[in-house]
Amino acid sequence: MRGALRLDRILKERAPLKPPVLIELGIRICEAVQRTWDNDDQAPGGTERELMPCTIFVGLDGSVSAEDIGLSDLEATAGDPSAVYKAPESIEGHGGIGADVFVLTAILFEMATGEPLFKGRRAESGEQMTKGLQRRLSAVGIPNGLDRRIGGFGSFLQRGLQLDRRHRYPNPVAMGRQLKLIRNDATIDPVDLAEFFASSPAGEAEPAPEAEVLSVELETEDKPPEPQWTLAAESVPGTNPFNIQEAALDDRVEAARADPWQSDDETEQDIVKRMTARRLTPVERTGQHKLPEEEPTFMGAVRWFIGRVLLVLLLVCCILFAIGYFGCFPGGTERIVASGWERVPEAVRESVPESWVTGVQGWWAERPGQEVGRGVGGWALGVMPEDWRRTLAEEPPTPPPTAGTPTADGVVASVEGWIEPVADGGDGSGRLKLTIDYAGRARGSRVAVVATRADGTGEPIEWTAESAQALPASHYDLALRYQESTVTEPLVGTIAGVVVAAGHATTYVVGLDAPYGFLDAEIALPAEGDFEGGDVTRQVTLSGWPETGERPTEPPAWSLPAGPLIGLEPGVWRVRAVLEEEGRAPSVAWFSDVRVAKGDRTLVRRTDMRRGEPLDPTGPGVRIAATNYGEDVSESTVVFVFAAGANRGGAVAAAQGPAGYYFDVPIGTWDIQLVYTPDPTDPSLRATRLLERVVIDPGQIVRRTEEMNLAVSFVDVRVTAGDEDLSDEVRVLGLNPGASFEGATRLFDTEGPGAHAVHPDTYDVYVQVTVDGVWRTAAFKDVELGAGATWKRRLDAATVRWMD
Repeated sequence: MRGALRLDRILKERAPLKPPVLIELGIRICEAVQRTWDNDDQAPGGTERELMPCTIFVGLDGSVSAEDIGLSDLEATAGDPSAVYKAPESIEGHGGIGADVFVLTAILFEMATGEPLFKGRRAESGEQMTKGLQRRLSAVGIPNGLDRRIGGFGSFLQRGLQLDRRHRYPNPVAMGRQLKLIRNDATIDPVDLAEFFASSPAGEAEPAPEAEVLSVELETEDKPPEPQWTLAAESVPGTNPFNIQEAALDDRVEAARADPWQSDDETEQDIVKRMTARRLTPVERTGQHKLPEEEPTFMGAVRWFIGRVLLVLLLVCCILFAIGYFGCFPGGTERIVASGWERVPEAVRESVPESWVTGVQGWWAERPGQEVGRGVGGWALGVMPEDWRRTLAEEPPTPPPTAGTPTADGVVASVEGWIEPVADGGDGSGRLKLTIDYAGRARGSRVAVVATRADGTGEPIEWTAESAQALPASHYDLALRYQESTVTEPLVGTIAGVVVAAGHATTYVVGLDAPYGFLDAEIALPAEGDFEGGDVTRQVTLSGWPETGERPTEPPAWSLPAGPLIGLEPGVWRVRAVLEEEGRAPSVAWFSDVRVAKGDRTLVRRTDMRRGEPLDPTGPGVRIAATNYGEDVSESTVVFVFAAGANRGGAVAAAQGPAGYYFDVPIGTWDIQLVYTPDPTDPSLRATRLLERVVIDPGQIVRRTEEMNLAVSFVDVRVTAGDEDLSDEVRVLGLNPGASFEGATRLFDTEGPGAHAVHPDTYDVYVQVTVDGVWRTAAFKDVELGAGATWKRRLDAATVRWMD
């Protein structure tokens, strides 16, 4: 709007703003931004909004015009292009009112401190922008530093700058209300913004965009001030509005003659020399005028050349001396070796390869489990510490074992390994760690490994490739079984010739070649009434059909929870995302032509999925809960409704839904089946319950609670080390009582925190976790797990008794 001030010019002249002005102006800006969302039909889904200080206009009376915010021509503004006024989700293409809340908070911080919150080049991604944000907030005093200046203001900024938009203020008007509370709590008196702008150096309204004039005043310290020059600046659409041209030299000379400080005997040449002694540098798009600088002189150029050339020559001389002395020139290596070789004990000289003495090859000396010296060329021998020499003389070095080059077959495409000494391993065993990689992604959790000795002795040993395994020292052949997801076929591969050395850890990086692609999803609900919306990806179920161009009616080819990655056969799919909420119809989103290619990650994204309409459970319908040994297990139970007497092995359910929730069922007679699966990865832990010939009349809701009577127990183990929770890395194994830990069959094998379902029985339970980089194991003998019972342990890594 005309006759108004841009906020960036106000900040340039008067920032940081005093608390009364800061709070009052912040409230008005928040209210104005909210009006753009209330009045602009395109705002919620638009991508043209650019909210930043240079696009906010404030009237001289302190009013803020809503229609000007975020709608200015950015190509014609003088805003700093290096400043970032975007929320992390905006860089990734997610708009919305939550992004404006983030940017508004950053602008309020700049009004309070006088400097932008973000500096440097524009971020290329939301992940790049958010990296290190918490350290930045702490460095600039959010929240503690600003809270001490204005009570509650730092905490206000901290909430508005949350990375998760669900934790920010829901809208700008809520920010304005909070600023009013801060003003009342801090007893800040209201301020008249019109008086503030009247006394402000920035209190000059923006001139009309056709043309504007800048007055640049040149000053010197010890001489009378030079005259003031006026430079014309034309604003051409689509170009830099500060396209400044210097006045003609003749005009400058004529103006200089009118200078009352000019001497009468000063010639025209003197005036030209005085006037050209200073010049104006080009004005950058930041709108900041550079200070006048001196013209380069001949002597200045000579001093610059001598200073830099001499420095370069000195560096070149140092490099040539080092190269010549340390052996790159003929005779250098031999000279250094000869000077130190005579001081080395004879036992060491006998153990060192001849190639090392001549300086042609490097050499290092190691004892098992401890590196005692490393050469970096022949010269290092002469400066070897005396204690190293004595150690080598007492015990000649022995070379470490090598991982070798194993052979691979099947799904295994490449194998690369190495061996490193470890502190433990005195029992003659070593450790084997497989790092499984497919398409640049770690897939160890999806690979089962069976190791057998190459000589055919001993029992096979099984484990999951994501964890290290202790093995007796020997050569092994490995069989790998890779299954990406429950809807993909398992693939097999072999690795022969794997080395496990006593007191060492062997690591192999295994590359897989598999015909699978990956599907990922980002699903979010928009704000609605009191519901703030936000990301619901992990609550969504994805189902897929081969793409035919029409909405499918048959059952899906696959159905899996969304994320973090779903392994699929390559192809073109039609994907449906379904969110189930109590008391509402399912929220559904469809994606067409979803192409999944081998080794690639395909992302489906929906940030405005419509929520299902609220249900009025007046019937007909069902709401059936499930218990097991008195515990509510509705979360792990699904209810299916079939036609009465139908063959449930091949029939399609007329309705289905999660236990404990209401869902619609047509009027009629039905068979209702409940399926309880406490552990989806173990099909043997499953219980069903059938309710036959259930009659549902108009307006009737069948409400029942059914006992599943599944004999199941749970193990729940948590491990901590001081303040650090290691539960994500915990692995719990169950063996037959008295069985050998190394070779016995695992009756159950669970990972991660939470309660895990197992069959009731008596076990020897082993808890494994990595503590300080070392794999530790604790044993609990003869643990009796009864049906419906939970074996819960909370272990402290510093006090638990670990196995050797």
